[in-house]
Amino acid sequence: MTPNRKLAIITAIVMVVSLIVAHGSQRARLVDTQRSVRLPSYAVLDERTQPVITASGKTGFVASVTAGTVMAFSMSSGKIFSSISVGESVGPISLIEFAGRRLIAAPAMNDPRQGHPSTITIVDATIPKSLATQTLLMLPLDAMITTSTRALLSSDGRFCFIASSFDEPALLAFNVEDGSLVSRVPLAGRPSEIVMHDFNGIRMIAVSSSVSNSLSLLAVRPDGSLTEPTVFTPKDARFEEANNPAFSSDGRSVFIAATTGDRLFQIDSHSGLEIASIAVRSPWRVTTARKATSDYIAITRNQNQSTDKRGGVSVLTSDGHRLQKVSEFDPPDGVQFSSTNNAVLTSDANTVFVGSTTGILFAFDSASGDLDSYNVVGSELRRIALTEKGQSLAAIRSGAQGDQVVIVKFDVEGDEAPDPNTPIIDSLNPGIVEQGRLKNLKLTVAGRNFTQGASLVVNGGQVAAELGSDGRTLSARLPKALFDQVGLIGVSVRGTNGSTSEPKPISVIRPNTPVLEQIEPAEVPGPAQSFSILVKGTNFRNSSTIVVGDQPLNTEHISDKKLRAQVPAEIANVVGTVKVTVKDLALQDLAAANNKDLSIFGPRISSLKTSVDDVVAGDKRFTLRIEGSNFRAGAQVQMLLNGKGLNSGGVQVIGSKLIKVSVGQKAFQDAGTMSVVVRNQQGGESDPATLTIHAPQIDSFVPMQLLAGSTDARVDIRGANFRKGARVYVGNETNATRVDRQLVTFRSSGRIIVSLTDNLNALLAGPGSVRFTIVNPNSGDGVPSADKSLNVVGPSISDAAEDVAPDEGFRRIVIQGQNFRRGVVVEFIVQDQVVRQQEPAKFRDDRLSLLVRKKKLDGMGAYQLRVVNPGNVPSGPVTPHPGQVVAGGN
Repeated sequence: MTPNRKLAIITAIVMVVSLIVAHGSQRARLVDTQRSVRLPSYAVLDERTQPVITASGKTGFVASVTAGTVMAFSMSSGKIFSSISVGESVGPISLIEFAGRRLIAAPAMNDPRQGHPSTITIVDATIPKSLATQTLLMLPLDAMITTSTRALLSSDGRFCFIASSFDEPALLAFNVEDGSLVSRVPLAGRPSEIVMHDFNGIRMIAVSSSVSNSLSLLAVRPDGSLTEPTVFTPKDARFEEANNPAFSSDGRSVFIAATTGDRLFQIDSHSGLEIASIAVRSPWRVTTARKATSDYIAITRNQNQSTDKRGGVSVLTSDGHRLQKVSEFDPPDGVQFSSTNNAVLTSDANTVFVGSTTGILFAFDSASGDLDSYNVVGSELRRIALTEKGQSLAAIRSGAQGDQVVIVKFDVEGDEAPDPNTPIIDSLNPGIVEQGRLKNLKLTVAGRNFTQGASLVVNGGQVAAELGSDGRTLSARLPKALFDQVGLIGVSVRGTNGSTSEPKPISVIRPNTPVLEQIEPAEVPGPAQSFSILVKGTNFRNSSTIVVGDQPLNTEHISDKKLRAQVPAEIANVVGTVKVTVKDLALQDLAAANNKDLSIFGPRISSLKTSVDDVVAGDKRFTLRIEGSNFRAGAQVQMLLNGKGLNSGGVQVIGSKLIKVSVGQKAFQDAGTMSVVVRNQQGGESDPATLTIHAPQIDSFVPMQLLAGSTDARVDIRGANFRKGARVYVGNETNATRVDRQLVTFRSSGRIIVSLTDNLNALLAGPGSVRFTIVNPNSGDGVPSADKSLNVVGPSISDAAEDVAPDEGFRRIVIQGQNFRRGVVVEFIVQDQVVRQQEPAKFRDDRLSLLVRKKKLDGMGAYQLRVVNPGNVPSGPVTPHPGQVVAGGN
């Protein structure tokens, strides 16, 4: 480290300490001790390397671009568990976990121009101490990648996606199981960053390109194939290489910053249209997390040389339609950031962690931007990864002594998994109490997980409580002295196991303060014209005024418990939720102790019904009945299938509660999830409702297994959603063959019979499995079912015994097992050589009996025997024992 750089770090530390003191009263997420993962000297981690961490927080993985290896390490000790070679010039890795398994996708550049194609190694990382190659995906020779290229895995581990750079940029989709290329779609320009949203069956991919200054958005169909991209190009701004896209929590939006132009964009992930944008100085990398009803976006900023503005992190929110700044974290002078630094948010979006090129790791509060804590890691920090379960961060550190992964622990208050038996308060009765009571107060607490012996904690003091007969209420008498002062009184429930609920407040208000109990109506279909609203409560005065939003209304005082006003059209005409409260015009400081929500709601969908029992992809048109409320004349229906917009066909608004849509055949050629949204012309849209578009589905086979060596087998396939003209493919793990149409008999939508003859008999030559796929017809390549395998089994012996026959010159041998076929032969084996073959005297498919001369057996000495079915399908050899066959023996 140079003296000047060391001095800068020391100076920064001094200033950071002063910031900690200044914000010492804030709730801190302390960044604490650190460990280092010592990598081999030849293992270089480039600026885009980012570690990945398992959900348990116990293990991390990192790839070296120079060593061509993926390494697994302990997040607690820093010890390297194991490593595996995956190729030359390895790029960033990605990790998924599903069904008790872990898979890593590791792309390698290799040298396609010399005949060595780029590859993606799918590493089975279920056991960190024993990494193994599951599948090697070979990219086409014309598909070039770089060391910054990332491969992504679908959440179920079935598909892998990668964006190639040269000579014709494209997004490639591979089947992980067999390594086949499923889909290849051209991209607008050489890719820079790629990200995927994969949740609840909806898969979307976003690929940015600094070369073409574009963001390509694609949907992934259930079979792994890709839709044509929708492209967004910003106006008066440019994406840089490190400007990454990030999906919103629901996948409906994509956020991406443009460093050149100083803006953050929010893009509709289906249409590619700009939803919103906002100015952010020198923005680079984007991270998102969900908090309540909003997405939080953390954006790292570099120092702007032209304006001399320091780097840092900006935090913004999005409610789905607009962007708003929340806070900014500005570190002290001497601390610098680069495009390799990324911020990470905790899952609750309360805390942001970010590393700096100056070697300091920061934790700050997302709502205020105030610094909570820091850790001086030393030398240049690059990208970081977070595990909340392990309460650790893994950071890439580059220094003169070589590259390292640094593990930093942190402490988060209340970060443990909640106890499912912890009491939960739903409501307090009363929740508002007037100051200066003359009598003690009976408080009733309603909630869950209440048990006999539970008590209340009121302002820190424990109060005995009585459990209601239904087990859902606790009652207690609170002393009147508690209510002498205006303010809030915290109430919690403490269970007998020691766990305590989140507190709820009782509001102590001044006497005669208005209190709202109910508003009528509480919701109105909108947009609406002016309407009357009735507010019920207590302590209303002649000068009390209803306030809707921020607008006081001309109010009629009916009584001290009722007020009425006319909500004007300018409020009623806007779909959304507004607050209703009461203020006093005569006493400016007298306002209601609470408020109520008035919902001016748009169209609502309650159910989707179709003119057919099940909508099957590729079928003929059907009629969709959309039932709900507040449908208006001229309403539009938006339908998205797997994220791609569809033509909704003829839309008939029958009334405010019913819309009929004629859905043409071309609209549902693919299986997946159809999202339906109703938009009124006057304003407002419904929440999406979903309709499943079915693919054919294989459930079972008759028979349940086939015997190896069989010929001309007949398989009855049982399932659902089969259609006339469906194609049937059969094969093994590596390839599949279409069954001739003459050998396929369509019985019903739940039954297809297939005959395996001629060249298909080869699939039954030995034990294994035959994989079946049903492909329904559509306007394209067809709609495939998920593959399902039928086992092909050979003979097996569970027990064999050599017994004395009635004729002393013979011995009887009885063999017990399964899957024996007529024509079976029993072979006698001595020293791995077959010395005798004999047909059984008695045959059953689970039991064979034969007589052998005693002299023949004595002449063999020690022998084994096996059963060979017709077609030369043998069982494993066994050594017979003297005596009777053991039923069910091994």
